[in-house]
Amino acid sequence: MQEEADFVAFIRAIIYTLPDKIFVRTYNYIGDKEKFHAHLKLLAAQIQIFCVRPEKFKFGFEHRDDFTEILKRHWGYDTFRTFKVYDLPSIDAGEKIIRDVSQEQIIFDIVQQVENCMAGDNIQDIFVTAPTGAGKSVIFQIPAIYLAEKYNLLTIVISPLIGLMNDQVKNLTLKNYRQAETINSDISPILKEQIVEKITSGACDILYISPETLLSRSDVEQLIGDRTIGLVVIDEAHIVTTWGKQFRPDYWYLGDHIKKLRKIQSNRKGHSFIIATFTATAIYRGVEDMYNETIAALHLREPITYLGYVKRGDIEIKIDKTPFDKGENVPNLNWRNFPT
Repeated sequence: MQEEADFVAFIRAIIYTLPDKIFVRTYNYIGDKEKFHAHLKLLAAQIQIFCVRPEKFKFGFEHRDDFTEILKRHWGYDTFRTFKVYDLPSIDAGEKIIRDVSQEQIIFDIVQQVENCMAGDNIQDIFVTAPTGAGKSVIFQIPAIYLAEKYNLLTIVISPLIGLMNDQVKNLTLKNYRQAETINSDISPILKEQIVEKITSGACDILYISPETLLSRSDVEQLIGDRTIGLVVIDEAHIVTTWGKQFRPDYWYLGDHIKKLRKIQSNRKGHSFIIATFTATAIYRGVEDMYNETIAALHLREPITYLGYVKRGDIEIKIDKTPFDKGENVPNLNWRNFPT
């Protein structure tokens, strides 16, 4: 259940059907949870209510040759990288178990959740933190290419800086992928219209935009026409909880706007889309809990989480001592050295 309006619809359904038992999925309710649970307690006096949660996520994926083929075609590699992540259940239990995870694992999760979304099944969003150099861009670009080629779905990537957007599109072009574009303030109005035409005609499948660009379009069809969104990626996701509180207020409203887009597409297309967030920086738990704050701000649905290992074994800091001359060559700096 997503908000107060859903609760009202829920009550109406009970009145008309009068069931003996009710199973409610409450984990992704984004309204006032205390009030919501108080309402459920009142209903429980009349009807048996069972609150359900999805099963705990387990590592493991189904290999698809298509993913490796895309990797080989555009990146020139035969195998995916691995990087270290924390096992979240062990962290919550007070331990620190480290696992190796393949890029392909996360790629599979993204694609599977999009396919679940299209089928009308229960879905989970994706939350990834990984160090610089782990290949975060590949992890969402390969699903974007796959989803476009197989289902004609559009991927929107929300990025904070024009330079980052331009570099991502340029790098994809150099890898012989020409269906990625960016719309930002550096683009002329004429070129923007040309890019919008490419999106609506299906010649662009990955669109990089800023949150300001997304929020400035009251109707998403002005930007994407009749295209169906499969995936929305929030790159550098820590900005939602940092910049959104400071000098980029559009990040503060980003989650509410994406939530609205989900409902619009669900009404028009019969299904919504998946959100995947990527960052190298996200504090987990504690006073400055960026992880849960980001989930709340973006209204993520019970995200499958990969929390990257913090320590970097490939970085070395070396400090050399420089001798300091204490002799007569060092000037005696005092107030008498300066003119009055």
